[in-house]
Amino acid sequence: MGTSSAAWRRRLRRFWRQGLDTPFVVTYSIVVLTGVALFTLQVAALFDAIGRAEQQLGTVLLALLLLLVLTLQARAHDRVRRAHARAHGRELHLRRACDELLTDNRLRHARIEELSIIRELGLAINSILDFNRLLATSSQLIADTVEAGSYVLLLRQRDGSFACPLFFRRGETQPGDDPLATRLRTRHLAAGLKQTGAQLADDPDCGRLVIIPLADTEQQLGLLLLFDPKRLPFGTDQLALLSQLGKHLALALKNALLYDMAITDGLTGLYVHRHFQHRLQQELTTAQRYDRALAIIFSDIDHFKKFNDTYGHQIGDVVLKQVAATIRSCLRAADSAYRYGGEEMAVILPETGLAPAAAVAERIRQAIAALRIPTEQGEVQVTTSFGVAVWHEALADKDALIRAADEALYAAKDAGRNRVMLAGHQSPTPVEPPAATTVPATTPPADRHRPRIIRPGRH
Repeated sequence: MGTSSAAWRRRLRRFWRQGLDTPFVVTYSIVVLTGVALFTLQVAALFDAIGRAEQQLGTVLLALLLLLVLTLQARAHDRVRRAHARAHGRELHLRRACDELLTDNRLRHARIEELSIIRELGLAINSILDFNRLLATSSQLIADTVEAGSYVLLLRQRDGSFACPLFFRRGETQPGDDPLATRLRTRHLAAGLKQTGAQLADDPDCGRLVIIPLADTEQQLGLLLLFDPKRLPFGTDQLALLSQLGKHLALALKNALLYDMAITDGLTGLYVHRHFQHRLQQELTTAQRYDRALAIIFSDIDHFKKFNDTYGHQIGDVVLKQVAATIRSCLRAADSAYRYGGEEMAVILPETGLAPAAAVAERIRQAIAALRIPTEQGEVQVTTSFGVAVWHEALADKDALIRAADEALYAAKDAGRNRVMLAGHQSPTPVEPPAATTVPATTPPADRHRPRIIRPGRH
Protein backbone atom coordinates (compact mmCIF):
# COMPACT_ATOMS: atom_id res chain seq x y z
CA MET A 1 0.00 0.00 0.00
CA GLY A 2 2.77 2.35 0.89
CA THR A 3 4.74 1.39 -2.27
CA SER A 4 1.81 2.01 -4.56
CA SER A 5 1.32 5.44 -3.07
CA ALA A 6 4.89 6.35 -3.56
CA ALA A 7 4.80 5.12 -7.18
CA TRP A 8 1.74 7.20 -7.87
CA ARG A 9 3.40 10.21 -6.40
CA ARG A 10 6.45 9.69 -8.50
CA ARG A 11 4.39 9.24 -11.60
CA LEU A 12 2.38 12.31 -10.74
CA ARG A 13 5.55 14.40 -10.34
CA ARG A 14 6.86 13.05 -13.55
CA PHE A 15 3.55 13.85 -15.19
CA TRP A 16 3.76 17.42 -14.16
CA ARG A 17 7.40 17.69 -15.16
CA GLN A 18 7.17 15.81 -18.35
CA GLY A 19 3.52 16.20 -19.22
CA LEU A 20 1.03 13.44 -19.49
CA ASP A 21 -0.51 11.78 -22.41
CA THR A 22 -4.09 12.51 -23.10
CA PRO A 23 -5.56 9.06 -22.41
CA PHE A 24 -4.03 8.93 -19.02
CA VAL A 25 -5.16 12.38 -18.14
CA VAL A 26 -8.63 11.67 -19.34
CA THR A 27 -8.75 8.41 -17.48
CA TYR A 28 -7.33 9.94 -14.38
CA SER A 29 -9.71 12.86 -14.53
CA ILE A 30 -12.64 10.53 -15.05
CA VAL A 31 -11.58 8.48 -12.06
CA VAL A 32 -11.08 11.55 -9.92
CA LEU A 33 -14.30 13.15 -11.01
CA THR A 34 -16.12 9.88 -10.53
CA GLY A 35 -14.71 9.60 -7.05
CA VAL A 36 -15.63 13.20 -6.30
CA ALA A 37 -19.07 12.63 -7.75
CA LEU A 38 -19.55 9.48 -5.72
CA PHE A 39 -18.30 11.23 -2.65
CA THR A 40 -20.60 14.12 -3.35
CA LEU A 41 -23.52 11.74 -3.86
CA GLN A 42 -22.65 9.97 -0.64
CA VAL A 43 -22.38 13.27 1.15
CA ALA A 44 -25.68 14.39 -0.39
CA ALA A 45 -27.28 11.08 0.51
CA LEU A 46 -25.89 11.42 3.98
CA PHE A 47 -27.25 14.92 4.27
CA ASP A 48 -30.58 13.79 2.82
CA ALA A 49 -30.70 10.95 5.32
CA ILE A 50 -29.79 13.34 8.02
CA GLY A 51 -32.64 15.67 6.85
CA ARG A 52 -35.12 12.84 6.79
CA ALA A 53 -33.92 11.73 10.18
CA GLU A 54 -34.24 15.24 11.45
CA GLN A 55 -37.75 15.45 9.99
CA GLN A 56 -38.71 12.15 11.59
CA LEU A 57 -37.05 13.24 14.80
CA GLY A 58 -39.04 16.47 14.65
CA THR A 59 -42.21 14.50 14.11
CA VAL A 60 -41.32 12.24 17.00
CA LEU A 61 -40.45 15.20 19.14
CA LEU A 62 -43.71 16.92 18.15
CA ALA A 63 -45.62 13.76 18.95
CA LEU A 64 -43.82 13.50 22.26
CA LEU A 65 -44.53 17.15 22.94
CA LEU A 66 -48.18 16.68 22.05
CA LEU A 67 -48.32 13.58 24.25
CA LEU A 68 -46.72 15.57 27.04
CA VAL A 69 -49.23 18.38 26.60
CA LEU A 70 -52.11 15.90 26.55
CA THR A 71 -50.71 14.18 29.64
CA LEU A 72 -50.31 17.49 31.45
CA GLN A 73 -53.80 18.50 30.35
CA ALA A 74 -55.23 15.18 31.53
CA ARG A 75 -53.49 15.53 34.85
CA ALA A 76 -54.72 19.10 35.18
CA HIS A 77 -58.24 18.00 34.26
CA ASP A 78 -58.01 15.19 36.79
CA ARG A 79 -56.87 17.62 39.46
CA VAL A 80 -59.72 19.95 38.52
CA ARG A 81 -62.16 17.04 38.60
CA ARG A 82 -60.91 15.93 42.00
CA ALA A 83 -61.05 19.51 43.24
CA HIS A 84 -64.59 19.83 41.87
CA ALA A 85 -65.55 16.56 43.52
CA ARG A 86 -64.10 17.76 46.81
CA ALA A 87 -65.92 21.08 46.43
CA HIS A 88 -69.12 19.23 45.54
CA GLY A 89 -68.67 17.03 48.59
CA ARG A 90 -68.10 20.09 50.76
CA GLU A 91 -71.18 21.70 49.19
CA LEU A 92 -73.27 18.63 49.91
CA HIS A 93 -71.95 18.58 53.47
CA LEU A 94 -72.73 22.25 53.88
CA ARG A 95 -76.19 21.72 52.41
CA ARG A 96 -76.84 18.86 54.80
CA ALA A 97 -75.57 20.93 57.66
CA CYS A 98 -77.71 23.86 56.53
CA ASP A 99 -80.76 21.60 56.18
CA GLU A 100 -80.12 20.20 59.64
CA LEU A 101 -79.82 23.72 61.03
CA LEU A 102 -83.01 24.80 59.26
CA THR A 103 -84.82 21.68 60.49
CA ASP A 104 -83.54 22.22 64.00
CA ASN A 105 -84.51 25.88 63.76
CA ARG A 106 -88.00 24.94 62.57
CA LEU A 107 -88.30 22.43 65.39
CA ARG A 108 -87.17 25.06 67.87
CA HIS A 109 -89.64 27.59 66.49
CA ALA A 110 -92.39 24.94 66.56
CA ARG A 111 -91.47 24.08 70.13
CA ILE A 112 -91.44 27.76 71.08
CA GLU A 113 -94.83 28.17 69.45
CA GLU A 114 -96.14 25.12 71.30
CA LEU A 115 -94.83 26.45 74.61
CA SER A 116 -96.32 29.85 73.81
CA ILE A 117 -99.71 28.28 73.10
CA ILE A 118 -99.51 26.21 76.27
CA ARG A 119 -98.49 29.31 78.24
CA GLU A 120 -101.35 31.37 76.80
CA LEU A 121 -103.79 28.58 77.55
CA GLY A 122 -102.40 28.25 81.05
CA LEU A 123 -102.66 31.97 81.70
CA ALA A 124 -106.19 32.02 80.32
CA ILE A 125 -107.58 29.04 82.19
CA ASN A 126 -105.63 29.26 85.44
CA SER A 127 -107.16 32.66 86.14
CA ILE A 128 -110.71 31.34 85.65
CA LEU A 129 -112.40 29.64 88.56
CA ASP A 130 -115.92 29.67 87.20
CA PHE A 131 -116.42 26.17 85.82
CA ASN A 132 -118.77 27.00 82.94
CA ARG A 133 -116.67 29.95 81.82
CA LEU A 134 -113.57 27.78 81.98
CA LEU A 135 -115.21 25.19 79.74
CA ALA A 136 -116.14 27.74 77.09
CA THR A 137 -112.84 29.65 77.16
CA SER A 138 -110.47 26.68 77.16
CA SER A 139 -112.39 24.71 74.54
CA GLN A 140 -112.45 27.73 72.23
CA LEU A 141 -108.71 28.31 72.71
CA ILE A 142 -107.90 24.71 71.79
CA ALA A 143 -110.23 24.86 68.78
CA ASP A 144 -108.57 28.10 67.64
CA THR A 145 -105.16 26.44 67.90
CA VAL A 146 -106.00 24.04 65.07
CA GLU A 147 -108.58 26.36 63.47
CA ALA A 148 -111.42 23.94 64.07
CA GLY A 149 -114.81 25.42 63.31
CA SER A 150 -116.77 23.16 65.67
CA TYR A 151 -116.25 21.20 68.85
CA VAL A 152 -118.14 19.02 71.31
CA LEU A 153 -117.15 18.72 74.96
CA LEU A 154 -118.11 15.55 76.85
CA LEU A 155 -117.64 15.56 80.64
CA ARG A 156 -117.99 12.89 83.27
CA GLN A 157 -120.83 13.53 85.68
CA ARG A 158 -120.94 12.62 89.36
CA ASP A 159 -122.88 9.45 88.60
CA GLY A 160 -120.19 8.29 86.13
CA SER A 161 -122.15 9.07 82.97
CA PHE A 162 -120.99 11.53 80.32
CA ALA A 163 -122.96 14.61 79.33
CA CYS A 164 -122.40 17.34 76.74
CA PRO A 165 -122.29 20.69 78.54
CA LEU A 166 -120.87 22.50 75.52
CA PHE A 167 -121.53 22.11 71.77
CA PHE A 168 -120.18 24.84 69.50
CA ARG A 169 -120.72 24.52 65.76
CA ARG A 170 -119.71 27.00 63.06
CA GLY A 171 -119.97 30.12 65.18
CA GLU A 172 -123.05 29.22 67.21
CA THR A 173 -123.57 27.49 70.55
CA GLN A 174 -125.89 24.52 70.22
CA PRO A 175 -127.82 22.71 72.99
CA GLY A 176 -126.03 19.80 74.60
CA ASP A 177 -128.83 17.41 73.68
CA ASP A 178 -128.46 18.21 69.98
CA PRO A 179 -128.87 15.01 67.88
CA LEU A 180 -125.42 15.44 66.34
CA ALA A 181 -123.78 15.76 69.77
CA THR A 182 -125.64 12.64 70.90
CA ARG A 183 -124.47 10.67 67.84
CA LEU A 184 -120.87 11.80 68.33
CA ARG A 185 -120.98 10.73 71.96
CA THR A 186 -122.41 7.32 71.04
CA ARG A 187 -119.83 6.67 68.30
CA HIS A 188 -116.62 7.94 69.86
CA LEU A 189 -116.98 7.93 73.65
CA ALA A 190 -115.92 4.32 74.29
CA ALA A 191 -112.88 4.48 71.96
CA GLY A 192 -111.89 7.94 73.16
CA LEU A 193 -111.80 6.89 76.80
CA LYS A 194 -109.14 4.28 75.94
CA GLN A 195 -106.84 6.81 74.28
CA THR A 196 -103.75 8.21 75.94
CA GLY A 197 -103.31 11.08 73.50
CA ALA A 198 -105.01 13.02 70.73
CA GLN A 199 -105.95 10.88 67.73
CA LEU A 200 -107.75 11.24 64.41
CA ALA A 201 -111.04 9.53 63.66
CA ASP A 202 -113.59 9.44 60.86
CA ASP A 203 -117.24 10.21 61.34
CA PRO A 204 -120.06 9.89 58.77
CA ASP A 205 -121.59 13.20 59.87
CA CYS A 206 -118.49 15.33 60.49
CA GLY A 207 -115.84 13.68 58.33
CA ARG A 208 -112.38 13.97 59.85
CA LEU A 209 -112.29 14.87 63.54
CA VAL A 210 -109.76 14.95 66.38
CA ILE A 211 -110.48 13.23 69.70
CA ILE A 212 -108.61 14.75 72.65
CA PRO A 213 -108.83 12.87 75.96
CA LEU A 214 -109.11 15.04 79.07
CA ALA A 215 -107.46 12.87 81.70
CA ASP A 216 -105.44 13.45 84.83
CA THR A 217 -103.37 10.89 86.69
CA GLU A 218 -106.43 9.44 88.41
CA GLN A 219 -109.34 9.30 85.97
CA GLN A 220 -110.69 10.30 82.60
CA LEU A 221 -112.59 13.56 83.00
CA GLY A 222 -113.97 13.74 79.48
CA LEU A 223 -113.33 14.17 75.77
CA LEU A 224 -113.00 17.13 73.45
CA LEU A 225 -114.02 16.43 69.84
CA LEU A 226 -112.82 18.94 67.20
CA PHE A 227 -114.17 18.94 63.66
CA ASP A 228 -114.76 21.23 60.65
CA PRO A 229 -111.02 22.08 60.58
CA LYS A 230 -109.62 24.62 58.15
CA ARG A 231 -106.21 22.95 58.06
CA LEU A 232 -105.77 19.31 57.08
CA PRO A 233 -104.17 16.93 57.63
CA PHE A 234 -103.17 16.95 61.30
CA GLY A 235 -99.57 15.88 61.71
CA THR A 236 -97.83 14.14 64.57
CA ASP A 237 -96.62 17.44 65.99
CA GLN A 238 -100.12 18.92 66.05
CA LEU A 239 -101.52 15.82 67.73
CA ALA A 240 -98.75 15.90 70.34
CA LEU A 241 -99.51 19.56 71.04
CA LEU A 242 -103.22 18.83 71.36
CA SER A 243 -102.42 16.00 73.77
CA GLN A 244 -100.47 18.42 75.94
CA LEU A 245 -103.27 20.97 75.77
CA GLY A 246 -105.73 18.26 76.75
CA LYS A 247 -103.66 17.44 79.83
CA HIS A 248 -103.51 21.10 80.84
CA LEU A 249 -107.23 21.48 80.31
CA ALA A 250 -107.93 18.34 82.34
CA LEU A 251 -105.85 19.70 85.21
CA ALA A 252 -107.62 23.06 85.03
CA LEU A 253 -111.01 21.35 84.94
CA LYS A 254 -110.14 19.24 87.94
CA ASN A 255 -109.03 22.31 89.88
CA ALA A 256 -112.18 24.14 88.83
CA LEU A 257 -114.29 21.16 89.90
CA LEU A 258 -112.57 21.08 93.28
CA TYR A 259 -113.05 24.81 93.67
CA ASP A 260 -116.66 24.51 92.54
CA MET A 261 -117.22 21.76 95.09
CA ALA A 262 -115.69 23.94 97.79
CA ILE A 263 -118.00 26.88 97.08
CA THR A 264 -121.14 24.92 96.14
CA ASP A 265 -123.72 23.50 98.48
CA GLY A 266 -123.94 19.76 97.96
CA LEU A 267 -127.71 19.55 98.37
CA THR A 268 -129.07 22.50 96.41
CA GLY A 269 -126.23 23.16 93.99
CA LEU A 270 -126.23 26.84 95.01
CA TYR A 271 -123.12 28.65 96.16
CA VAL A 272 -122.36 28.56 99.88
CA HIS A 273 -122.57 31.41 102.35
CA ARG A 274 -118.82 32.06 102.39
CA HIS A 275 -118.78 32.57 98.62
CA PHE A 276 -121.79 34.88 98.91
CA GLN A 277 -119.84 37.16 101.24
CA HIS A 278 -116.82 37.15 98.92
CA ARG A 279 -118.82 37.76 95.74
CA LEU A 280 -120.97 40.46 97.29
CA GLN A 281 -117.88 42.37 98.38
CA GLN A 282 -116.49 42.19 94.84
CA GLU A 283 -119.75 43.38 93.27
CA LEU A 284 -120.16 46.13 95.83
CA THR A 285 -116.62 47.39 95.19
CA THR A 286 -117.35 47.49 91.45
CA ALA A 287 -120.66 49.27 91.98
CA GLN A 288 -119.06 51.90 94.22
CA ARG A 289 -116.11 52.48 91.88
CA TYR A 290 -118.14 52.82 88.67
CA ASP A 291 -121.38 54.12 90.21
CA ARG A 292 -123.42 51.14 89.08
CA ALA A 293 -126.58 49.63 90.48
CA LEU A 294 -126.47 46.52 92.64
CA ALA A 295 -129.36 44.59 94.18
CA ILE A 296 -129.64 41.55 96.42
CA ILE A 297 -132.61 39.34 97.20
CA PHE A 298 -133.12 37.33 100.36
CA SER A 299 -135.71 34.53 100.38
CA ASP A 300 -137.04 32.16 103.01
CA ILE A 301 -139.36 29.16 102.59
CA ASP A 302 -142.47 29.75 104.67
CA HIS A 303 -143.16 27.35 107.56
CA PHE A 304 -140.32 25.10 106.49
CA LYS A 305 -139.71 23.63 109.97
CA LYS A 306 -143.35 22.63 110.19
CA PHE A 307 -143.07 21.14 106.69
CA ASN A 308 -140.09 19.02 107.79
CA ASP A 309 -141.90 17.90 110.91
CA THR A 310 -144.97 16.91 108.87
CA TYR A 311 -143.44 15.27 105.80
CA GLY A 312 -139.92 14.39 106.95
CA HIS A 313 -136.49 15.75 106.16
CA GLN A 314 -136.16 13.77 102.94
CA ILE A 315 -139.15 15.58 101.48
CA GLY A 316 -137.71 18.76 102.91
CA ASP A 317 -134.50 18.11 100.95
CA VAL A 318 -136.57 17.63 97.79
CA VAL A 319 -138.25 20.97 98.44
CA LEU A 320 -134.88 22.69 98.90
CA LYS A 321 -133.58 21.21 95.65
CA GLN A 322 -136.65 22.23 93.64
CA VAL A 323 -136.76 25.72 95.11
CA ALA A 324 -133.04 26.19 94.35
CA ALA A 325 -133.51 24.95 90.78
CA THR A 326 -136.47 27.30 90.34
CA ILE A 327 -134.45 30.28 91.55
CA ARG A 328 -131.61 29.48 89.14
CA SER A 329 -134.03 29.14 86.23
CA CYS A 330 -135.31 32.68 86.77
CA LEU A 331 -131.89 34.38 86.74
CA ARG A 332 -129.64 35.85 84.07
CA ALA A 333 -126.17 34.52 83.37
CA ALA A 334 -124.63 37.45 85.27
CA ASP A 335 -126.75 36.76 88.36
CA SER A 336 -125.81 34.24 91.05
CA ALA A 337 -127.79 32.34 93.68
CA TYR A 338 -126.59 31.20 97.13
CA ARG A 339 -127.77 29.07 100.02
CA TYR A 340 -127.41 31.59 102.78
CA GLY A 341 -128.28 29.17 105.55
CA GLY A 342 -130.90 26.52 106.22
CA GLU A 343 -133.91 27.26 104.00
CA GLU A 344 -132.80 30.84 103.36
CA MET A 345 -131.38 31.68 99.97
CA ALA A 346 -129.85 34.83 98.47
CA VAL A 347 -129.42 36.25 94.99
CA ILE A 348 -126.93 38.87 93.78
CA LEU A 349 -128.09 40.96 90.79
CA PRO A 350 -125.26 43.11 89.35
CA GLU A 351 -126.23 46.34 87.54
CA THR A 352 -129.87 45.94 88.56
CA GLY A 353 -132.07 48.67 90.01
CA LEU A 354 -134.86 48.35 92.54
CA ALA A 355 -137.77 47.85 90.14
CA PRO A 356 -136.06 45.15 88.01
CA ALA A 357 -134.88 43.36 91.17
CA ALA A 358 -138.45 43.40 92.54
CA ALA A 359 -139.66 41.97 89.24
CA VAL A 360 -137.14 39.13 89.46
CA ALA A 361 -138.16 38.35 93.04
CA GLU A 362 -141.84 38.34 92.08
CA ARG A 363 -141.15 36.02 89.14
CA ILE A 364 -139.31 33.61 91.45
CA ARG A 365 -142.11 33.79 94.04
CA GLN A 366 -144.75 32.88 91.49
CA ALA A 367 -142.65 30.04 90.05
CA ILE A 368 -142.10 28.53 93.50
CA ALA A 369 -145.78 28.85 94.38
CA ALA A 370 -146.59 26.86 91.25
CA LEU A 371 -144.40 23.91 92.29
CA ARG A 372 -146.03 20.61 93.13
CA ILE A 373 -143.95 18.33 95.39
CA PRO A 374 -145.06 14.68 95.50
CA THR A 375 -145.31 13.07 98.96
CA GLU A 376 -146.91 9.94 100.39
CA GLN A 377 -149.87 12.11 101.41
CA GLY A 378 -150.16 13.56 97.91
CA GLU A 379 -148.78 16.67 96.21
CA VAL A 380 -147.95 19.64 98.40
CA GLN A 381 -147.06 23.28 97.75
CA VAL A 382 -144.70 25.71 99.40
CA THR A 383 -144.54 29.48 99.42
CA THR A 384 -141.61 31.83 99.87
CA SER A 385 -141.11 35.31 101.27
CA PHE A 386 -138.66 37.77 99.73
CA GLY A 387 -136.75 40.86 100.79
CA VAL A 388 -135.08 43.10 98.19
CA ALA A 389 -132.45 45.78 98.81
CA VAL A 390 -130.45 48.00 96.46
CA TRP A 391 -127.11 49.57 97.24
CA HIS A 392 -127.04 53.35 97.69
CA GLU A 393 -124.73 55.83 99.38
CA ALA A 394 -126.50 55.55 102.73
CA LEU A 395 -125.41 51.89 102.96
CA ALA A 396 -121.78 52.12 103.96
CA ASP A 397 -120.74 48.51 103.38
CA LYS A 398 -121.96 45.04 102.46
CA ASP A 399 -123.12 44.33 106.00
CA ALA A 400 -125.49 47.30 105.79
CA LEU A 401 -126.80 46.06 102.44
CA ILE A 402 -127.34 42.55 103.86
CA ARG A 403 -129.08 44.04 106.88
CA ALA A 404 -131.43 46.05 104.67
CA ALA A 405 -132.43 42.99 102.61
CA ASP A 406 -132.81 40.88 105.74
CA GLU A 407 -135.10 43.45 107.34
CA ALA A 408 -137.23 43.55 104.19
CA LEU A 409 -137.47 39.74 104.33
CA TYR A 410 -138.66 39.85 107.94
CA ALA A 411 -141.15 42.51 106.98
CA ALA A 412 -142.56 40.14 104.36
CA LYS A 413 -142.81 37.43 107.02
CA ASP A 414 -144.51 39.76 109.46
CA ALA A 415 -146.92 40.95 106.76
CA GLY A 416 -148.26 37.46 106.13
CA ARG A 417 -145.58 35.66 104.11
CA ASN A 418 -145.64 34.68 100.39
CA ARG A 419 -144.80 38.17 99.22
CA VAL A 420 -141.99 40.46 98.09
CA MET A 421 -140.99 43.44 100.24
CA LEU A 422 -138.50 46.16 99.34
CA ALA A 423 -136.15 47.69 101.86
CA GLY A 424 -137.66 51.09 102.73
CA HIS A 425 -140.53 50.71 100.23
CA GLN A 426 -144.00 49.22 99.86
CA SER A 427 -144.52 45.80 98.36
CA PRO A 428 -143.95 46.23 94.59
CA THR A 429 -147.02 44.25 93.52
CA PRO A 430 -150.24 43.28 95.26
CA VAL A 431 -150.05 39.61 96.19
CA GLU A 432 -152.14 37.26 98.25
CA PRO A 433 -152.34 37.94 101.12
CA PRO A 434 -152.25 41.73 100.68
CA ALA A 435 -148.93 43.44 101.03
CA ALA A 436 -148.03 45.12 104.32
CA THR A 437 -146.87 48.64 104.80
CA THR A 438 -143.41 50.07 104.33
CA VAL A 439 -140.61 48.59 106.41
CA PRO A 440 -137.84 51.00 107.43
CA ALA A 441 -134.54 49.67 106.19
CA THR A 442 -132.60 50.82 109.24
CA THR A 443 -135.01 49.88 112.08
CA PRO A 444 -134.86 46.18 112.92
CA PRO A 445 -137.70 44.58 114.93
CA ALA A 446 -137.03 44.43 118.63
CA ASP A 447 -137.34 40.65 118.89
CA ARG A 448 -134.37 39.90 116.63
CA HIS A 449 -130.63 40.33 116.92
CA ARG A 450 -128.61 41.86 114.05
CA PRO A 451 -126.70 41.07 112.03
CA ARG A 452 -127.17 37.32 111.67
CA ILE A 453 -125.04 35.26 109.37
CA ILE A 454 -126.66 31.83 109.29
CA ARG A 455 -130.11 31.56 110.76
CA PRO A 456 -131.99 28.39 111.67
CA GLY A 457 -135.20 27.57 109.84
CA ARG A 458 -138.11 29.84 110.68
CA HIS A 459 -141.58 28.58 111.61
